[in-house]
Amino acid sequence: MGSDNDGAITLGAVSWDLPSPAESIGRDIIVITDDGGMARGGSGGGGGMLTTYTSGAAGTYNITINFKGTWTASAQSIFTAAADRLSAIVIEDLPNVLVRGTVVDDIAISAELKAIDGVGGILGQAGPTAIRTGSYLPATATMQFDSADAQTYQSAGFFDEIVTHEVLHSIGFGTIWGYLNLTSGMSFIGPNAVAA
Repeated sequence: MGSDNDGAITLGAVSWDLPSPAESIGRDIIVITDDGGMARGGSGGGGGMLTTYTSGAAGTYNITINFKGTWTASAQSIFTAAADRLSAIVIEDLPNVLVRGTVVDDIAISAELKAIDGVGGILGQAGPTAIRTGSYLPATATMQFDSADAQTYQSAGFFDEIVTHEVLHSIGFGTIWGYLNLTSGMSFIGPNAVAA
């Protein structure tokens, strides 16, 4: 990563111009990616009650899920359980950051049910839309789930695994490893992966 005095930041071969002053709280600067760099997973309707859910207690790692579109209460409960589980596993709180005028503590993820590619193709896709400089930890992310597959996998009892998988991509698993020099192409090159 590099930066210059003109408010530009470079991650690998990609460069962004930062707003002036850069959107930040504390020392972290947010880079808005919006590149759809989502990890895609898998082959293989009405009246949701929540619009937003935040997991974790104050001072812990919080995952905020913003539901877009129409979800059922049972589908939403799968998201809340995944967020609660991961907030219990991640042990460090991150500094709050300002992303597009909104304070984010620790990550805000939109969850959307939409047509992607029909039955049996992509089940879900997810990835960061804004990352912190330095740590590259995501501040915002988006998850999309194929409406052609969601009900089938929920009925079969597998939608919880799909949701947890996509939340993990949203918080950085597999989606920020290149920034951290843990991968090269399709190979893992991080010292722990190489040792294993």
